[in-house]
Amino acid sequence: MLAIIGLGNPGPEYEETRHNIGFRVIDALAGADAIFEDRATLQFRGSRIAGKRALLVKPLTYMNRSGRAVAPLVDEFSIEQDDLLVLSDDINLPLGRIRFRRAGGDGGQKGLGSIIEALGSSEFPRLRLGIGTPLGEDNWADYVLRPFPEDEREIVDEMVERAVLCVRFWIAEGPERAMGVFNR
Repeated sequence: MLAIIGLGNPGPEYEETRHNIGFRVIDALAGADAIFEDRATLQFRGSRIAGKRALLVKPLTYMNRSGRAVAPLVDEFSIEQDDLLVLSDDINLPLGRIRFRRAGGDGGQKGLGSIIEALGSSEFPRLRLGIGTPLGEDNWADYVLRPFPEDEREIVDEMVERAVLCVRFWIAEGPERAMGVFNR
């Protein structure tokens, strides 16, 4: 079984923020009428994507504690690290760009760092979603917790669509092919 983890923060006040782009991709993968099962630390939904069983997961532990939700789920469902995909925002990528990686560090993304710490490994795939670099801002936390402005929403919607295609492609074709096609 696969587990696709979208990072974000729970609650309506965070729904449209840059930090919640991982949740948006999970919602797009699940479809408009999807119902998620609630647990104390996460929401998840079983699905079939590209013919394979997958869990679509949104941790509810807030971004910086995502590992507290992900590690028990990985254990409960015996998810291999190669079958885990984490979707996270990235301020180091231009707005709208996506980057697929087989493994690596957290790049300063605290939710990703929490998962790496909780799993004791960084050897799992991740799809980073470019939210743009805050120009002239000292407080990056404020930047990532703000909604996308109106003039960026079309780019964000297109990025979410490409991310959904990338996830499906990763499942069907594997990580090397996904990197070759979507990292351009």
